Amino acid sequence: MPAPRNWLAEFDGLRFVAALTVAIVHYTPVTAPFSSVPVWLRSRGDELSIANLSVALFYGLSAFLLTYLELLRRQSGRPMSVTRFYLRRILRIWPLYFSILALGLVLMAPKGPSVYSGEDLRSGWRWGVEHIWMYLTLTSNWSLVFNGIGSYINAASSNLDILWSIAVEEQFYLLFPIFLLLCFRRPGLSIKLAITALFFGLA
Repeated sequence: MPAPRNWLAEFDGLRFVAALTVAIVHYTPVTAPFSSVPVWLRSRGDELSIANLSVALFYGLSAFLLTYLELLRRQSGRPMSVTRFYLRRILRIWPLYFSILALGLVLMAPKGPSVYSGEDLRSGWRWGVEHIWMYLTLTSNWSLVFNGIGSYINAASSNLDILWSIAVEEQFYLLFPIFLLLCFRRPGLSIKLAITALFFGLA
């Protein structure tokens, strides 16, 4: 029986296809009317579009790979380090995330380069600055969740809106090691925790 592998090359193709479809959908609406984007590629108004399914695929791959790697470490006698896990995620994601955030603010600044001609940059800039705390704390996805509920309106421009998926991923990373440690220490809790997580996710 071959030894378990730390790197699963088969997943690289899946990641490439998922990344390509998401990139196409985010790029196309900037250069063409939304109605001209094929329905199977749309990311707005169609929850079953290939773009949204690709984001879900990314999340699934991430959860599987992280669990797989931690199981390999456990089988080799190395305990799970929550500190190490958090540091690796921070170093992998935060530099690019905050660079994109800064670039997005520059591009929609009142005197910045105008590349989003189809949007009201002035109101987008004002809203983004007033709500910068949610991007700095990686909670901007909740602004989209509550959009349209009561009097709350999410007025973020498209170059900030795209950061919602990173916010979801980082919140998952915050809870994942705690969830996994509980499963390692009390195997009988695994199914109960999975059902509970599924319930809250659907809610």
